[in-house]
Amino acid sequence: GTFSSLDPAADRRVVSGPLVFDEDELLRLRLFLDRSVLELFIDDRIAATQRLYPTRTDSDGLKFLVEKGEVHIVRLSLWTLKPIWPNTVPTRH
Repeated sequence: GTFSSLDPAADRRVVSGPLVFDEDELLRLRLFLDRSVLELFIDDRIAATQRLYPTRTDSDGLKFLVEKGEVHIVRLSLWTLKPIWPNTVPTRH
């Protein structure tokens, strides 16, 4: 949420924490975005949730930072889920 909103009252804290794993270990990241809630699950070991209220038209990206070593993405999948509420139009991503 650091750059997603023009609102000066928006919470701009970066959510971070240490993640230590073996050099050849594969991690499974699952990321869910539902309008204003972003949830990240890492190998069923770590979970993070953040509220987002993007007001910028160019607020359409996500960034991961690796401080030591490197990460290779082996597979990336994206699904669009149907809304559970009637007469709701899915948001673009």
